[in-house]
Amino acid sequence: MRAHEQVGTPSGFAALPMVFLMGVGLVVAFTALVVLALALANLAGRNWTRIVTWVVGGVTVAVSAGWLFLGLIFTASGDDTPESPDASRVEEVAAQLMPGWAEPVSTAAGFVASPALLVALVLLALPPANAFFGGRGGVQDPSYPAETTRPDGGRVPQRA
Repeated sequence: MRAHEQVGTPSGFAALPMVFLMGVGLVVAFTALVVLALALANLAGRNWTRIVTWVVGGVTVAVSAGWLFLGLIFTASGDDTPESPDASRVEEVAAQLMPGWAEPVSTAAGFVASPALLVALVLLALPPANAFFGGRGGVQDPSYPAETTRPDGGRVPQRA
């Protein structure tokens, strides 16, 4: 944003790519928070969290693959669209303003996030996960075996 302020804010249709990229950034951040919340919820062993994780994770992996595919197509075809002088100047100023670690961290996160999510989705489908997320029947109180008396003298009811 500071780069746009220094160069001058584009008006009209020139601002659409910037608004689009900001929207994409917000959607990616929100999706990352949802996936993190689902990862924590999966620890409880509720089956609905696994199903929601499959849906959100599957859509996320599909969108990431599509985004990568489109990026490869546009990179291979070359950039035939002439950039406005404002856009190239904004990129130069933004590159100067960004810290040196931001681009490598972003690149590494991009290469790690989608495969890690895909591995997590596969792990959620394995038989040990089925046992973990399986229905839990009535659990007997392990501190009292069947047909014993409680410390207060009452009988412990048997469960069928």
